[in-house]
Amino acid sequence: MASVKLNVFHWHATDSQSWPLFVPAFPDLSEFGAEEGQVYTLGDIEKVVEYAGELGISVMLEVS
Repeated sequence: MASVKLNVFHWHATDSQSWPLFVPAFPDLSEFGAEEGQVYTLGDIEKVVEYAGELGISVMLEVS
C-alpha cells in the first residue's frame, strides 16, 4: 500500500449490523453484537497496527 501512496488503512471495525470490537469497559457490546469467535481483541488490533507500521502504513480505527 505504501508504495502506491495508499498509506492509511481506514479500518471500519464496526458497522450498523455488528460490533465485533471488544471494548473492556463495555464487554456486552461484542458479546451480544458479534458472532461468537468473530471478535477483534485488543491483541488483534495491536498486531495489525504493529504490522502496518512496519510497512509504513497508518491505521485509523473507525467506529461508527
